[in-house]
Amino acid sequence: MASKKSKVVANALIYALIYILLGVLFLIFKGAVAMWCVIAIGVLLIVQGVLDIW
Repeated sequence: MASKKSKVVANALIYALIYILLGVLFLIFKGAVAMWCVIAIGVLLIVQGVLDIW
């Protein structure tokens, strides 16, 4: 039981560090992040439209 709990805590710590790193990268590369988000949303909308037609 203790092993499972420590694994959950370790996973939570890893996710927290990843979120912090992503936040810092978003602050540093604002323009690039915005561009990638717009591209990702555009691709998702195109795929959704194609799937709706199909």
